[in-house]
Amino acid sequence: MAHAVVLLHRYTIALTEVAAATLGTDRTGNRDVQFLMTIHLEGPASPTRLAELTGAGRNTAGRALGRLESAGWTARTSNPYDARSVLLRLTPTGQRRIRAFMSRVSDLLESEQPLVKEILDLIDLNTARSTHVGTFDPYEAMAELTRAGAEYVEDVVAALRRFGPHEASDRFTLALLYDRGAQRPGRLAEEIHFAPSGMSGVLTRLEDASLVSRTHDQGSDDRRTVIVTLTPLGSSAAEAMIDVFGRHADEIATALTLTLGATRS
Repeated sequence: MAHAVVLLHRYTIALTEVAAATLGTDRTGNRDVQFLMTIHLEGPASPTRLAELTGAGRNTAGRALGRLESAGWTARTSNPYDARSVLLRLTPTGQRRIRAFMSRVSDLLESEQPLVKEILDLIDLNTARSTHVGTFDPYEAMAELTRAGAEYVEDVVAALRRFGPHEASDRFTLALLYDRGAQRPGRLAEEIHFAPSGMSGVLTRLEDASLVSRTHDQGSDDRRTVIVTLTPLGSSAAEAMIDVFGRHADEIATALTLTLGATRS
């Protein structure tokens, strides 16, 4: 299951890069994208209704919708059926942003199908094997994928809170080290798509939390070569993350399966 977590993180990095390029670096979270997809699919809806559709708690929904409204991607309009509430709709700017995002995502969903199939094979659940891959609107597939992703990440963050790391790059590094054993910082940076300086910051955070250790590679001819290994506490953190993944594997597999049938509308 550890390798499935690593591959899922790799898939997430690809999606995040598309979101950063089309939506901006501060709009790459699962919940922001999920609410954009939901408003696009459902049309104008109240904040309460959007929270119900996405499965988000009231506070989580309020923060995500506030970010989208502040960015000018959604706007409030009166509710003709209830004078006490408002409806949220996409603005022209929001519509342009989501079209640009989905144009890139549609290409990604097609190109990453081998990776998705590998993840499903590793999960090896009845859902992954038996869910019929029909034809799905990519917007619907993306809405379901971000919902499953948001719920998984929220539970992972809660499970790892006692260990300290809270960034996605921290979690990916822990999963990589648990799956593959000791690694050089440069190799970790390549996997996470980080510059060496950024990777150094990740490793410093994890080392300060006593989750990894950096030592000189005694087997290398260059004594300056550093390798990164998990500490026993780091292994416990990785196992906590993998345990959460196992609890969410069914929903993640279902969402990933939908992406295999997503086609351009």
